[in-house]
Amino acid sequence: MSKISNRVQSSNKGNRTRNNGTAGSVRSRRWNRDRVVGLLVFMPAFLTVVIIGVYPIIRVLGYSFYRVDIFFKKNVFIGLGNYIRVLQWSDFWSALQNDIVFTVSSIILQLLIGLMVALLLHEAFPGRDISRSAILFSYLVPIVVAALVWRYMLNDIFGIMNYLVDISGLPIPKTWLSSPQTAMPTVVMINVWKFFPFMVITFLAQLQSISPTLYEAAKIDGSSRWQEFLFITLPALKPVIFIVLMLRSIWTFNNFDLIYLLTKGGPLGTTETPPLLIFRTVFGSYNLGKGAALAAIMFVLLAGLSIVYLKLYERAQAQLVG
Repeated sequence: MSKISNRVQSSNKGNRTRNNGTAGSVRSRRWNRDRVVGLLVFMPAFLTVVIIGVYPIIRVLGYSFYRVDIFFKKNVFIGLGNYIRVLQWSDFWSALQNDIVFTVSSIILQLLIGLMVALLLHEAFPGRDISRSAILFSYLVPIVVAALVWRYMLNDIFGIMNYLVDISGLPIPKTWLSSPQTAMPTVVMINVWKFFPFMVITFLAQLQSISPTLYEAAKIDGSSRWQEFLFITLPALKPVIFIVLMLRSIWTFNNFDLIYLLTKGGPLGTTETPPLLIFRTVFGSYNLGKGAALAAIMFVLLAGLSIVYLKLYERAQAQLVG
């Protein structure tokens, strides 16, 4: 009997081993199949990002180390020569200064106006839904259309803005885009008008996620509207503010079409920014290597700015959760 039982036990162990092996092979085949399907789904998006995003960056960085002759197709390696020329170029520092003024001024005004309008549209009043839709008008207008309309409105001879200045009697210069003193403020004004609705809709979405019970509890404690904004609304908006500031800073710093359509960098280079300088260097002077070095420097500056914003966002998010 003992021999028979031993044989049965050994047979059961063998069956369990075979079953375990079969189950393991099935799981392995299923895992391999899932991995293949995952790779097939992932690869088109990955290749698209590499071709559209990564490859051009690598090519630009490569060109920045060469003196590129686009007519005779001769590339001469000069190391950091293009970067040295750019850093010693007075036009670069002037354009960078213009871009900092343009970006900082635009972002601050967009933030303040967008926040005030978002707080207003968050309140209940008749026609609120229509007002929320109407506020998006300037953001939905194509940049080409907006720039051309504003150029006609600001024309020195037949522009409606000068007519409004005349009938109002305000001491405002009428040379909106043709004077070095007024060109940059005018471009900033148009940029703010065009893009502040992005701030409005972003802040408004975050405001609607704040629980009304927090404001009710604050009112019971006798808090004022300013205290409610300072200790409830503003902390809830902080993470969104940092994200919006990062996005708008990158987009504004890289802005080319609006300034080009309005002033082309003039008058006397007072509105020329690095994107326009790159355009003039590559397509005006046909200096591809120097233009690539300019683009690489801008990429490094924006990458550093993005890292700072992300660190501030993580800190604000941690304070909000805590």
